Amino acid sequence: MNILKSSLFLLVFLIVSCSSGQVCKVGITNNELTNTGWQLKIINGVEAEPESYMKGLPTLYFAEDGNLSGITGCNHFMGGYKIDDKNLYLTAGAMSKMACPGTGEAEFLNLLSQTVAGVIQAEELHLKDESGKDLMIFRQIKFPIKE
Repeated sequence: MNILKSSLFLLVFLIVSCSSGQVCKVGITNNELTNTGWQLKIINGVEAEPESYMKGLPTLYFAEDGNLSGITGCNHFMGGYKIDDKNLYLTAGAMSKMACPGTGEAEFLNLLSQTVAGVIQAEELHLKDESGKDLMIFRQIKFPIKE
């Protein structure tokens, strides 16, 4: 009976702590991120507009080996990601050098570098900063399979 009470307490604690505005350290796993694509839906609390990006909305693809690739909305990039103690760290790494109109790419890359946590809810990837604020939200998409 004590085990049941302890388990229930832990579950309630996790639910409350994850919804209190703090970063939920229960977080994300490699299996949840990989083998699918993610397309930007919301950036800084505002719906992402395709017109703000020369080549359409930014995308992310997480490979099982820790490589991260995608499109910034203008340039292609190849970087990496790391899940450490349920935190999520992203680096854009090498990038093509096409000149991009507007500020969409710069804002995307800036927020990507501020990411320290990620949560997947209802097929959406929420990238969060240290305070638990959603920096960007991505929707899950089918990604072309490389052969």
